[in-house]
Amino acid sequence: MAILFDLCGLIQECIVRFMKEHPLLFAGSIVSGMTAGGVLWLGCHFWAILWNKSYKMSRVQHALTGIALALATLIAVICFSVQEMSSIVESQIQHWPETISGDPELKNRLMQQLYEEISAKGIERMASIPNPANLEQGKRWEFSYHKQETQLLIGQVYTQGTLRAFAETHRLLFAALFQSMASDLVASDIRIGTNASPSQTYDMESVARIIAAEMSEKLQGRIRVGILAIRVALPIALFTWMCIPIGLIAVAAYRDIKVSTVKTE
Repeated sequence: MAILFDLCGLIQECIVRFMKEHPLLFAGSIVSGMTAGGVLWLGCHFWAILWNKSYKMSRVQHALTGIALALATLIAVICFSVQEMSSIVESQIQHWPETISGDPELKNRLMQQLYEEISAKGIERMASIPNPANLEQGKRWEFSYHKQETQLLIGQVYTQGTLRAFAETHRLLFAALFQSMASDLVASDIRIGTNASPSQTYDMESVARIIAAEMSEKLQGRIRVGILAIRVALPIALFTWMCIPIGLIAVAAYRDIKVSTVKTE
């Protein structure tokens, strides 16, 4: 349900941007949707006549076809507007590492988790690693490590932690774009950074940038599939809805024929 809400929010953002950047196309999408809805409404009227030339649609049937007109208009606007989805999602992913760097609570939580896991595994001399809980405010947590296993552990802790943070704030994108991030990819980046600055501890901003870059690479193909799915699913939903008034009209018009036949006899 939360992902559905996020999808609705993303579509709303697409509509707003499409309206601002392409006002003429936006107006054209409304006109095309209303035209399609009007055709469906008239189609229901002629459908009723096919069953019974004297039958007139009821208020409920008119209301149902009126809803179909509104849906057709909304669907047309959405199908045009989702072309903005790629740039919106790309922007969200690119700005995400900045939000990570501005979250000291998350940073402190991951540092403490890393310290505790290194201690539990006993892979480093803990006397040389300060407890991040005892750091003075504003002081950077730095320590030297010697084992390759520590590199992998740092990569795993920061990767999983930043991905959890991403999942909390971007639930839809996490579900749609995330594929398991290999810890050796992060460990490789840690190794490069360690060789350049042996005394500098790897931090979660660097992991966030790697994850964002990976997601950006996968973005375009998946967004195209998502846009196609939306443009196929929404018209199908509209025609499924149209089955309701069409069915009601057919049944009511057929019954009206039987009543008229009885009266004639």
